[in-house]
Amino acid sequence: MALIGATNLRELGRRRRTAHPLPPEPPRVSILVPARDEERTIAACVASLVAQDYPAGRVEILVLDDRSTDRTGAIVADLAARHSTVKLLRGGALPAGWGGKAHACQQLADAVTGDWLLFVDADTTHAPGMLRGVIGAATAHGAEALTLLPRMRAESLGERLLVPHLFFFLLALQPLALLERPRETHFVFANGQFFLVRRDLYRRAGGHAAVRDQLMEDLALGLRCKRAGGRLLLLDGGDWVSCRMYEGFPAAWRGFVRSLQAGNRLAPSYLLSIGAMTILYLAGPFVVLLALLLGGVRGRPLQLALGQVATLLAIRAIVGRGLRQPAREIALFPPGAFVLSAAVLTTFWRAARGRAIEWRGRSYATIAPPAPSTNPALGNLSMRKAAEPSGSPRERPRGTPI
Repeated sequence: MALIGATNLRELGRRRRTAHPLPPEPPRVSILVPARDEERTIAACVASLVAQDYPAGRVEILVLDDRSTDRTGAIVADLAARHSTVKLLRGGALPAGWGGKAHACQQLADAVTGDWLLFVDADTTHAPGMLRGVIGAATAHGAEALTLLPRMRAESLGERLLVPHLFFFLLALQPLALLERPRETHFVFANGQFFLVRRDLYRRAGGHAAVRDQLMEDLALGLRCKRAGGRLLLLDGGDWVSCRMYEGFPAAWRGFVRSLQAGNRLAPSYLLSIGAMTILYLAGPFVVLLALLLGGVRGRPLQLALGQVATLLAIRAIVGRGLRQPAREIALFPPGAFVLSAAVLTTFWRAARGRAIEWRGRSYATIAPPAPSTNPALGNLSMRKAAEPSGSPRERPRGTPI
């Protein structure tokens, strides 16, 4: 764990410090923003995209109002009237067998004119040099897809118990080289908050239509891109993108439980693997130490337990500092480990009871039903088989919930 974390952080730090210029002919980029009931964040998001330092006439910003019940559409319409690069699309009714975000993203992708597609969430904000930086990096590294680790803003105590530890699994347990290697399907990571992909790779992978029944569509699409032979580059994007995922502990709790439960739609082993890692690797050492202390056990068992906890805390501190997280957030890791474990156990209970997944005012079954494919790129496979890894259990993807 320590070796993987140190190696990953060193490489991400090197990439962050290296600036890459745009190619002589900058590609045309379509920035795509799916939005459903985002009136509190959409204006700041779109304004930060309009302010990008990118050659004029080489970027378009498409925002899809996914049948919002608030003022999202009106706010974007006003922005579109003032900025020629912004275009508002009205989302259609959700077809049977589709996840809401996958449907919104596919509608956006169907309207693009760019060579690159950049999908961003409506609650993200972007530094002016973001687009120039990521296109330069993708070109320099020969990558056909790129995803970022944004700076997560956690503004309440409850948020800090959960959100800052989101990428710990990724950096401490998964080698960067394997996450990025084409056709390496044992390891995959793609962050739907920020996903850049060449249009031809997106089409080869089947687009969002290929993962239509997935609620964790980012991870599923990243897997398909790797299977299609694309190299996916991961960057520390804290200087370029920031995001406040949830406002307060109740929202963060619901979001984590929902994302974990949605992992079952991607691969049946997903929840089990993430749950085991959370309980054994994060909370486990603290539980053992507390049990020994309360039981009055001393000597070598206590020394080993203390050593294990100290090592875990050191690794968490190294990863946190590598991501430039505030010390107050890193310090909340011990109680956060127990809260994460409680979220995992709650998710197990919900999955066992067959509880529906509630997402943006829509309800989905825990297990996605198979649906016949109409996408030529997928042949006669069902959408369930296309969106999920197939074959033996060892071919299941390993990823991090968002």
